[in-house]
Amino acid sequence: MLDKRNCKFYSSRTYHKLDTPHKQDFAGERACCHAFQDIVWDLVRQLQPTVNDTRSFPAKLTFLHDHVVQGDFASYKPDFGYGAPIRTNKHRWEFLGACGEMKKTRASLYRAVRMRPITMARIKQLKKRQKILNRIIVKREASEPPKPSKPSPKPHRMTTRAGAKRKAAAEPVVRVTKRRKAQAVKTKKVEKVSSSPPPDPRKRPLVEFTNSELQMAKYINELLSHGIRSYAFGFLVQETRMSLWYVDRMGMVTSESFDIFSDPGLFLLVIAALHFANRHQLGVIPLVKYPDGTAQSHKEAALELPRATSGHGTAINIRKNTPC
Repeated sequence: MLDKRNCKFYSSRTYHKLDTPHKQDFAGERACCHAFQDIVWDLVRQLQPTVNDTRSFPAKLTFLHDHVVQGDFASYKPDFGYGAPIRTNKHRWEFLGACGEMKKTRASLYRAVRMRPITMARIKQLKKRQKILNRIIVKREASEPPKPSKPSPKPHRMTTRAGAKRKAAAEPVVRVTKRRKAQAVKTKKVEKVSSSPPPDPRKRPLVEFTNSELQMAKYINELLSHGIRSYAFGFLVQETRMSLWYVDRMGMVTSESFDIFSDPGLFLLVIAALHFANRHQLGVIPLVKYPDGTAQSHKEAALELPRATSGHGTAINIRKNTPC
């Protein structure tokens, strides 16, 4: 169940980020982000513990306003970072498992919704509902009438003097020699045909990013650019709606947003996936092996390269000062 006190507090608070740093609403941002952080922590406490209560990546969601995120390329940081707890307030991009961003500009009234159990049948229903929604959008776009094309300009007519008679222009005489007379065949006018294929009605049109989405794309690309990652994961919360973000070397994918209060079961699935995920499931390449389940840095890891002949791996220890 969601914590009603924190949910009501989060729903009633707002904050705005202005252009000038000294006019930022840091108090409102801190209140909203801390309330969301407490909601996540309360859901984590309700999750069933694993075997021996040990996790391969003991990480937690942290509000990074009072923390420093060191990187190799830029000096910005997201609102939330999912990483191993550290004693100081200095994080590094390559040690974060995921990142998150929040925008809360409107206040609303929280209404508690009973959390139903998440089963495979309900997940299939959600997928079916999304396919129907996509089909409706495509049909709506196909039924829209095409935009009228601009009419071609009419040719200017020649003006004559008043009272003067105008003779019709004589048709030009085409003379054909006897040798080529058989080749002079009257042909019909052929209209120009476009060589491009017709548009695919199943293909969704491209949508431009908003400022919040562009900022989230910047953060998740920064997360992918650090460390030894194959892909990166993040989330964007706008008001009470959450969307999931995935990026790799091939491109970026965003999910359909859902309301964390109206669909608390989906919200719980996201938190559970983060809580029980290991480093490899959060994007670190599988060739990097960690000796124990509580490794909190790359200093304790080893790079294992498979052999093509025997199939057994060769472990190469990574030195402490080796840059990732």
